[in-house]
Amino acid sequence: MDAYLEQAKKFDEDPEAPLPSAAADLKQEVAANPLGPLAGQLTFYIKSAIQALQAIDKICSAAASSN
Repeated sequence: MDAYLEQAKKFDEDPEAPLPSAAADLKQEVAANPLGPLAGQLTFYIKSAIQALQAIDKICSAAASSN
């Protein structure tokens, strides 16, 4: 977000200067936070793994209490 504010300030100072491309912005964002694009997917799979482990624990607990 700070990068966009800086770009806006530069544009305000010199409107004739070329703007950075979307590809350059994306490259800069990925360099600043390499896990950013994967964060949503990682969160989903970690939650799924936790739910699976909880289900396994529940099954094991039920089997142990029935013996």
